[in-house]
Amino acid sequence: MRIAITSPALRFGGLEKYTRSLAGQFAAAGHEVAFFETRWRGDWAGWFRESGLAVRSLPLPALRSPAGHAARVARALAGYDAVIANDDAIARAGFGLLPAATTAIVVIHADLAGQYETALGASDDCDAVVGVSDAIAEQAAARLAGRPARLVRVHGGVRVPDAWPKANVVPAGLLALCFVGRVSDCYKGVFLLPGILQGVLDAGMNARLVVAGDGPDLPELRRRFTAAGLGGRVEIAGALSSGEVERLLDRSDLLLLPSRFEGFPLAPLEAMARGAVPVVTLLPGSTDRMIEDGVHGALVASGDAAGFAAAVVALGLDRGQLRRMSEAGWRRVHEEFTEERMGAEFLRLIAELRARPRPAPRSGRVDRSVLGDLPGLPSALAYPACKLRRLAARGAGLLA
Repeated sequence: MRIAITSPALRFGGLEKYTRSLAGQFAAAGHEVAFFETRWRGDWAGWFRESGLAVRSLPLPALRSPAGHAARVARALAGYDAVIANDDAIARAGFGLLPAATTAIVVIHADLAGQYETALGASDDCDAVVGVSDAIAEQAAARLAGRPARLVRVHGGVRVPDAWPKANVVPAGLLALCFVGRVSDCYKGVFLLPGILQGVLDAGMNARLVVAGDGPDLPELRRRFTAAGLGGRVEIAGALSSGEVERLLDRSDLLLLPSRFEGFPLAPLEAMARGAVPVVTLLPGSTDRMIEDGVHGALVASGDAAGFAAAVVALGLDRGQLRRMSEAGWRRVHEEFTEERMGAEFLRLIAELRARPRPAPRSGRVDRSVLGDLPGLPSALAYPACKLRRLAARGAGLLA
């Protein structure tokens, strides 16, 4: 089969790791895979190409409307047997223009209202909706009630060594902490990291933190570490390749992930696969599905920097428990969350969908409901037009 995987742009983050793992599994099974960027040229597009992956960038021109661009993207995708859209309004909007023989799947990666609206739209042009966590699948099921698209939950998966990586590691005096992910406080709660590290140090622990990732809040996070006098205890590593992340986790004792929102984060699974114990936010239907508190890692209430610090200190003081959790975490991922299992579930879904006819023809049109305000205007004019419309409405309200 020819399989297209789409996203707005290839950038550092869990979505790219998820899709790259999928591509690897599809290719290993003998299928031809291509990535499509449908809105921007991402920072990681070149790295994907250097890794031997086919990438086609179709950025939205300033003088083309989102609706017109969605039709263009649909024409580019029409030659594929299956299309998998990830957080991608442009590709999803064009599903109605795809041939009947093309299997169209949309993946919801985050438990956010906007993502459900983008994925589900106003039409029934997609063949299946995939939720990456129990919580997302439940929300999508409620929103899909009475509609024909098939709903499937496919948890993320990661590469897992055949043996526990920390088996021959001798515990050191230094407690090695890391954060891996997009540096965004809105989603990942990164501004909690200085307080967590300070709490660990105040308890007398000899600890050091490596921050691996990039994102909009990296400069401010760096400033906060410096202002707290923690610069000597922190390394800002920036965005790392998958291999570099694995090497970081190999030398880390604990992963910190104080996220505020998640779909099904891959960073804890990657950490567990390499023997690093995750200390993460308790997100029902997501992190509690991969981690049993006290067995594979620690689950902490959202926003509780003191709780994160206490969990880290407790494990730092009991290295025996830390090693037991490390092995249990590796075993959990090895048994349930491999990228091979994830790829097989997607291929099975595609095969099942291709074996049955669609219940109704596709709409034959672009679904403008997922493209935001004024989708027929050139993208460069849409924001000014929306602003003028809001000002006009405000003025009319004042005159009323």
